[in-house]
Amino acid sequence: MIGENENLNTSPANQEEMCELKTILVDGERRETLMENTIRIRITGERIELTDILGERKITDGKIKEINITRQEAIIVKE
Repeated sequence: MIGENENLNTSPANQEEMCELKTILVDGERRETLMENTIRIRITGERIELTDILGERKITDGKIKEINITRQEAIIVKE
């Protein structure tokens, strides 16, 4: 299990190995970018916690519909 205070090593040497995603929330016909440069998506019960490359976090409700590494995006559907 990942610890709450885990150090996210985002030094330049590690960035070449990272895959950053744009996280998009879909609510009906509306699409909203929740976070650019998402490096972690964590599911906790009914909530989804997003963390970006700078360590900023957002929490949202919904379900992950798709994670597409080729398009570099994660789609979360609001219920």
